Amino acid sequence: PLGKEGGEPMRAALLASQTYLDLSERERTQKGAAAKLADAERFEQLAVGMLDLLSPHGAAQLLQGCSLTCPTPLLDLAIEGRSKKFVAHEHSQRLIAQRWRGAFVSSHCVLEDGASLSSLLARAVCQLLILLVPAVPQLAGASSPPRARRSQRMRLSMPRGEADSLAAAWTDAVEAWAALLGCIVHSPSFEADEQHYLGPVELSVAEVAALPEGGFWQVPRVKFVVRAAIDISYLLLFAHVLLWCPPDLWCSPAESVFYSWTATNALEEYLQYLSAGSLKGHLRGFWNVVDALKYALLLFAVAAHAIALALWLFPLVPRAMLYATLANGRISLSLGALVTCLRSLFAMLAYQQSFGVLFISCFRIMADIKRFMVMLTIVMLAFAIAFSGLLSVENLVVPNSAEPDGTPDEANAIEPRAAQEARGPPWAISFWAIFGESLGHETQSQPRVVAVLLWVYFMLSQCVLINLLTALMSETWERVNEAADDEWKFLYVSNIDEFFGLPPVPPPFNAWLILRHLCLRDRGADPEMLAGRRAESISMAEAELRKRSKMAQRDLVRNEAASEGRTVQAQLSELAMRLRRIERCHARAG
Repeated sequence: PLGKEGGEPMRAALLASQTYLDLSERERTQKGAAAKLADAERFEQLAVGMLDLLSPHGAAQLLQGCSLTCPTPLLDLAIEGRSKKFVAHEHSQRLIAQRWRGAFVSSHCVLEDGASLSSLLARAVCQLLILLVPAVPQLAGASSPPRARRSQRMRLSMPRGEADSLAAAWTDAVEAWAALLGCIVHSPSFEADEQHYLGPVELSVAEVAALPEGGFWQVPRVKFVVRAAIDISYLLLFAHVLLWCPPDLWCSPAESVFYSWTATNALEEYLQYLSAGSLKGHLRGFWNVVDALKYALLLFAVAAHAIALALWLFPLVPRAMLYATLANGRISLSLGALVTCLRSLFAMLAYQQSFGVLFISCFRIMADIKRFMVMLTIVMLAFAIAFSGLLSVENLVVPNSAEPDGTPDEANAIEPRAAQEARGPPWAISFWAIFGESLGHETQSQPRVVAVLLWVYFMLSQCVLINLLTALMSETWERVNEAADDEWKFLYVSNIDEFFGLPPVPPPFNAWLILRHLCLRDRGADPEMLAGRRAESISMAEAELRKRSKMAQRDLVRNEAASEGRTVQAQLSELAMRLRRIERCHARAG
């Protein structure tokens, strides 16, 4: 397959780089893995060098193009293959930023470049307010004096001219607020072939509200802002339930709303699992694993509260069992609050580069901590066994020679039993010694070898192992910090990818749509996504997938017949020759 891709050198370089990257992960020896990783970086640098030679418009055309044998767009190929430097290139980032703002063919509006989160959230509020235009006459009638309301009920409706004037005044007020807040939305304009983006055409709030297929709410960045605001509201409600709603058999109104909201969130997560096709595929992402743990804890709390309420209906059930079930539900709810706060807030902060690099460092450092914990556990186990054997000498009691039956005399013991019981178990010394505690086993009555061994363990755990962990974490931080820009940009792309496939209506407002979708799925139908359209790629919409690189197609068609009769080894040799030729040309150009 790589030989057939030789007609498109940038794609061939990316495929070769990703192949060597996969081989390096499967390599058993460190030397072999390092060699293959160096080859992967070399081929990726070739692809990046070729991307440097292109203009922004040409790069956008090529990154969105497909080949005959590989229908995956070039940018999607780089994202799926973890080609971080290629994804972090300015041309790739410019295309991703345009898609993030809604600039793809199937989109009906595009956000202004550089719009802040606050202005975007305010524009979303204005778009919601404009939807109330048909209800303005009814609201005005409800706020009028009682005599006016009675006359309105007699007339059954407001005069058409007065209703139109109220709706127009409401629309003008919303438009004025939207202009004051400064978030501009414009319509994407394309040429006849729908390939070249021309320029912005500013849309009013009413025009945006009239767009089909979700319109403004279908833009991925709008989805992120709206869902972030709703997640913060969910966290505030969660905090209110735990802080001001004591555990009780009967739910308060806040608890009822919270449980319903949680059930809707869990339904949407279940829908994403169905879209993934398998549990393994769904749990491939880190945040999906955290979401699975979060909903397991929260749904257990909801189920425990429901079970406790059901047990109350049976008088024969002991009250202790009822309240124990309620207490377990509260414990699970509290643990769910911990996971929910960490997941929501960390996921929001990961979109900022300063925090995103720290998160990447923490994940990489976890691998160092695992290796350190293996070494520390071995050392702790060895010293715990040794301390348990040495300190068992305390249990020896000198026999009383005055007693004819040799009954032990507690007074002649090496150490009084009360003093032994006041200290902790000997096997726990190796754990607490890490924190500088010896549990009282350093007294003068102990064997001298215990004191010597205790000092050796102090030196080994405090000076050697802890400093080794510090050195490992420092090396990992330096390695991440050297490629901080590339690492964060790839993390950013991975995080925003999920918003391209999410429905425009967030939970809990899409509960009915989710249930309808699940019912249609159970009946064997194949409905569209909740928005009426399928999930899209981060780089391309469905219509854009049909755009192909014309030059690559001609080269592939020309070379197809010539490559059919050759062996795989010959094709790989030709590919290597092509890549070396590209490398020499790039070196001369540099």
